[in-house]
Order: sequence, then C-alpha cells, then structure tokens
Amino acid sequence: MGELAWRVLEATLAVSMWASVLMGGLWLGRRLLSGVPAWAWTLGWALVWMRLVVPFNLDIPWSLLDGDASFSASLALAPWHSLVQDSNVDELMRTPVVWWQQGLVALWLCGAAAVIGFMVQRALCWRDQLTRIERLDDGPLFDALLEGQDVLGLGGPLSVWSARGLAAPVIHGIWRPRVMVPERFLGKLTAEQWRCVVTHELAHVKHRDVALGWLATAAMALHWFNPLVWMAWRSANTDRELAADARAIKSLGADHTFYGNTLLEVASHSPPPTLRLAMAPGWRSSGSVLRTRVTALDGITSGSRAQSAGLLTAAALVFACGIIMTQRAPAMTEMPTGWQMAGSGRTQYLVTMDRTEHVAGHASARLQGKLPSARGYGTLMQSFDAAPWHGKRVRVSAVVRSEDVTRRGDFWVRVQAPDSPPDGPGLTAGGCDLRGTQDWKVCDVLLDVPARGRTIQIGVGIDGPGAVWIDDVRMEEIGARTEHQNHAYVPFQPHLTNGVLE
Repeated sequence: MGELAWRVLEATLAVSMWASVLMGGLWLGRRLLSGVPAWAWTLGWALVWMRLVVPFNLDIPWSLLDGDASFSASLALAPWHSLVQDSNVDELMRTPVVWWQQGLVALWLCGAAAVIGFMVQRALCWRDQLTRIERLDDGPLFDALLEGQDVLGLGGPLSVWSARGLAAPVIHGIWRPRVMVPERFLGKLTAEQWRCVVTHELAHVKHRDVALGWLATAAMALHWFNPLVWMAWRSANTDRELAADARAIKSLGADHTFYGNTLLEVASHSPPPTLRLAMAPGWRSSGSVLRTRVTALDGITSGSRAQSAGLLTAAALVFACGIIMTQRAPAMTEMPTGWQMAGSGRTQYLVTMDRTEHVAGHASARLQGKLPSARGYGTLMQSFDAAPWHGKRVRVSAVVRSEDVTRRGDFWVRVQAPDSPPDGPGLTAGGCDLRGTQDWKVCDVLLDVPARGRTIQIGVGIDGPGAVWIDDVRMEEIGARTEHQNHAYVPFQPHLTNGVLE
C-alpha cells in the first residue's frame, strides 16, 4: 500500500510539473492576447483541471514530444511473444518504501485531506446560513428564467429560488441547477435587470461551470503544494465570469452600458460574502474582478478584426493545449515500452532515455540513482514466455556501458520456473559485469532453455552510485539443445563472450 501511494505521488508530481508549464502559458496569454474571448481561456483551464486530476497518460499511438520510436523497437525483445506477469516478477516488484518517501506521502495526504475538509466545511456552513428558501414560480424572476432558457437553448429541470443569508445571485447544483437570489434583492431590480442577472447565471449552466468548479477543487486538493494551481484557480474564476457575461449579452442582445450598470447595481446591494463556494459560480465579484468585467464589456460586442483574430488565436491555443494534454507527461522515470523496474531498491533509481549516448536507433536506456546515496539493487528488466524456446539454445545479446559504478552493475539473463525464487539464478543464468567505467561493448549470453522454464528474464541493474546503459537488445536461437548444461550462476563470472563495439 505504501509503495502504491508513493507511485501515485510520483505521478502527481510529474503531472503537476508539466501542467505548470501550461498554466503559466495560459496565464501569460490572458495578459498578452487581449482579443482572445474568455470562453477560449475557460476551455483551456478545463483541460488543465482534467489533466491535473488524471495522473496518467492517455494511451495514444503517437506523440509530438517523443519521436524515438526506434528506441522502443531496439529494446523490444521478441515482440511476437507477449509479456507475462508471473509470480516471480510480482514478488520482485514488491519494494519497501524508505522513510523519507513515507514522510512525503503522509505530508501530501494530510494536505489533500486539509483542503477537502476545508471545502466541505465551507459548503456545510454556506448551506446552514441560508434560511427562508422559497421557490419562485411567477413574477419577473420566473419570466427572466423562462426567457433565459429560451435564448440559451436550455432544457431540463431549472428553477429560481430566493433565500435569506445569500450575498449575491449564484447557480447551485449540477444535476438540478437552481438560480438562487438574495431575498433582499426582491423588488430592488427592474425586470430588465433581472433578465441580465438570471441569463448570466444560466450561462454558467450552459458552460457546465459548477462541474468545472468541483473539478478545480479536486485539482487543488491533489496539487495543493503547487502555487500555480491556486493562481490558475483565481484566473479561471475570472474567465468563467467573463465568458458568462459575454454569453448573456449576446443572447439577450443587451446594451453593454446597461449590462455594466446592472453589474454595479448588483454589487452595490451585495455585502462582501462571509462564505463563498469555489464550485458555485456567482454574480458577486471582488473589486478587481468587477473592474475587469466592466472593462471587458466593450470587447464583447465588438465586431472588429481584432476580435476575429482573437477567435483564431483562441482556436489555435485550445488545439495546442488539447494536443499537449495527450502527450506523455515528463515523468521521473521514462520507462521503455515493455520494460519495468524491479529489485529491492528499485525506487532509488531513475530510468531515462539517453538520446546522446546510443548505438542503435535514436536513444538508449540509462539507469542511475536518483540521489548519490542510492542503495539497494535496482534493475530494468523484461520477462518473456519461455515455452517457444523449450529445448533450444538461445543467444541474448545487448550493447552496454557503465560509468563510475563502485558497488555492483551487471547485465543479466535467467530462465525461471514457476517455483523459482524471485532472487537468484533460477534454472539457468548468465550475465556481464559492469563495475567501474566501461565503454560500449557487446555482451552475449548463451542459455539452454529447460522444459520446466516458464519465463526468460533479462535486465540491466545497479546498486549504489554510477550509471549503466543498455541498447540494441536481441535474442535468437542458435541451435538445438546439446548435452552441455550451463554452470550455476556466479555473479560477474558468467560464461559469455564480450566484444568491444566498433
């Protein structure tokens, strides 16, 4: 359980770092591209929230950020045989989490729980402070509701309610949305003003802003440690109000001056709210946001070329954001396709694709400690079904190199039976010593695959400081099985032929 939590935290940190680039880009774009309509930024924030709450990559057959398909091919042994997850690999994958990792996981979970608890507490207090909640089925508010539904094309169970204790008009609920207005507002606004207010709130329903508010809240709980998430939340709230203003004005054909005066009129009757739900869009805004909304009204009704250019820019930004969201997040570990980390110290090491040091394709796999103090054996490995190779002699070869390996480093191959222990030589094994600093060399291992063999496993591993590389891994049959039996596994003294790569 501890290891699973650590892996989730690792993925969350990786996603948070990648999303920070997108959030920073959107934040800067809002200030530099004045002609871009608010709905485009709102859609961009929605993509960010979705990415933040889903800490894994979408499974797509292509990537704009990873063009090294030949790397996976050069490391994909016998692709016609399916990768198997046998009990040996499962046991090897069970790795204890060290104390500092447990501490980080505990801190992250406590922070997430605190954010969730705070939001729940605010929601309960907000609900408790409302009294005299009454449904309005006639009058100017009800007429404004019907007109707003018609101009926005909304159906479903919509209703309008008044409540005492409410600071300003809000939309509440996802499945059965309610337009809620303060009781003290009744009789203070004209029918035309109510049309603007109610249509603005219904625009939030049209834009699914309540659901997006909950999504943003989940993102804040998971990524509470990232200050850009909190900045993005504030910017997203402003953009959703601007987008609702634009939708209301265009749908009603309202004069922007009258709409701006309505904004100020509502603000004059709205005291600062003691509680505000993050997931409940409302008419009441802070002073700076109110100024932004009033200032932006002129651009809403403008049909200038700048507005058209802004729409094109918005479309390009949304498309680019959507493409980037489907790419592989920059993880702490870049795992080659079909490979996995194992060993008692596997969480101490980092796997990356080295595009400068390689002999085949466009990259090799490099394994090194996350910290200089890394301890425990970690191995990048792959496991195959041994059945097609029963009774055959095979050659497994790889091009490997090492740098400053002081404790242990090796390339290894073994055949495992169903009852073989997770550590040790299995039925038969061989390998190549990678201690010290060694230039690229070919490591060949010859194995006779016994009939009892269930899996053939290969890997490159390290214990302690330094780094090891692996590239151009191959496996081939070299002839029928002979009477010769491989010797017992002796670390770093296998029967193999090493050749220096030319």
